[in-house]
Amino acid sequence: MKRLVLLAGLIFSGCVAPDRAGLLGQPFTFVGIAGPLSETTFRDIDGTEHGLPVKVVKVTAGRFDEKQIEFPIPVDEPSPLKPGVKYRITAGYREHGRVILDYRELK
Repeated sequence: MKRLVLLAGLIFSGCVAPDRAGLLGQPFTFVGIAGPLSETTFRDIDGTEHGLPVKVVKVTAGRFDEKQIEFPIPVDEPSPLKPGVKYRITAGYREHGRVILDYRELK
C-alpha cells in the first residue's frame, strides 16, 4: 500500500510540475516586480521579440544572483505579467534564452 501511495504521489507531482524539458540546469524561483515590455525589439532564433524586465526582490529556491532579469516575449503576444505587480516566478534557461515556467500573482 505504501508503494502505491508513493507511486501516485510521484505521478501527481510530475503532472503538476512546470515544463522543465530542455532546461539547462535547475530552475529557480523568485519574488519579482514586473516592468513594462521594452519598446526596443530584437530578433533571435524564435523571431522578433522584446524584453520583459522583472526586478528580483528575493530568490526563494534555486540559484540566481542578479538584481533584474529580462525574459524574451514575442512581439505579437502581450506581456503575461502586469507592470508593477509582484509575482512568485519559477524560471530557467533553455538553449535559446530564459523562460518563465510558472508565475503566481502575490497580494
